[in-house]
Amino acid sequence: MKKTCLLSKKRRFNPRIPFYEADHFLHGSWDRPVFDDAAYSLAQKLAETAYPDHADSFERRWNCFYLPLKRSGRLISVPFTLVEYRGRFYLLFRNLGGIALEKGPDTFDGFYAKMLREALRFMRLAEKDGSGTILSAVPYDIRTGRVKGRYVSRRVMQEKTKANILALYAAHERKNPSVQSVSLNEYLETSAVCYRAAYGRKAQNMSPEDMYRKWADGRDGGMLSIGEKNSRDEYVRWQEHCTHTGSHPFEIVFSWRRHGIHLYPPLKGRPRFVLKVTNYAYAQEYAKMLSALIESNKAFEACDYISVLDYLSGDSWINVNDAGLDSFQYIPSKEYKDRYFRHIEWEELRVPKYMNKKEDP
Repeated sequence: MKKTCLLSKKRRFNPRIPFYEADHFLHGSWDRPVFDDAAYSLAQKLAETAYPDHADSFERRWNCFYLPLKRSGRLISVPFTLVEYRGRFYLLFRNLGGIALEKGPDTFDGFYAKMLREALRFMRLAEKDGSGTILSAVPYDIRTGRVKGRYVSRRVMQEKTKANILALYAAHERKNPSVQSVSLNEYLETSAVCYRAAYGRKAQNMSPEDMYRKWADGRDGGMLSIGEKNSRDEYVRWQEHCTHTGSHPFEIVFSWRRHGIHLYPPLKGRPRFVLKVTNYAYAQEYAKMLSALIESNKAFEACDYISVLDYLSGDSWINVNDAGLDSFQYIPSKEYKDRYFRHIEWEELRVPKYMNKKEDP
């Protein structure tokens, strides 16, 4: 009897499905449902064992089921969500993917039925032994949580630098500079202030328009084709009457994922430029642009500057084991345990609220 299979002093559980097999079968697509009468019946049975976490006239949802698997000779427990919607069951497994399940003849050699039998078998043991049976087997590379950036980021802005930028921006706000409108050339000149601050030598000997062509999105909506580049009236007319749908004329730093950095020109009722960053991979460049615009006394505002500076200084939270861009991936090793584990706030794992049972295990 292997020590790794012991989950309580009372009972042991030997998983029958290897992790690699589940990983192969669960990378499915919601648009191509799995047809399997036996698996569908077992999904119904699983749904009947616990109260749903959400139920309305359209769907029922259970967020706290677990699939037992064998990985590297050890038992692990993978959380999954079960959703019943319009005659289908949707199963979404943490870190593995998911499937849409419908009634029909099985074409997958009974894997999905075996998988759901294992989930039911594991659940029965947990119902008898208590929630620790399930929760102790969930590995930390599959669990999610959050950690302050200062503990995991390679480069962190010094608090002194952050405080200095905050003070400079506060002084800038008190001055309250404004401008009612700008010309195309004035917009490009203001963009050039940002480019020179962010890219230094790379921007040397380049005209403002060349910088824009190099780093901006490229879909300018006809902005660079304006005839009178020094005319504020013509630039305002272009802003008010031209269709920008599908274009990104004010994304001065392009990003393939999400958006990069935007510099919006003044508009009627908003007498300032607006500096904004969406993808925090460009947070360093944004901070340099922010400081340069303050130093040049430009009429601008930066509505997200505090959150960006918190991110750069490590004062904001970063997701752990999340699929997003700003995520820290925890590796279950001695190095990671010693360096990071104590700083992570792990999410609370939940267990099913069993039907026909007075108390939760």
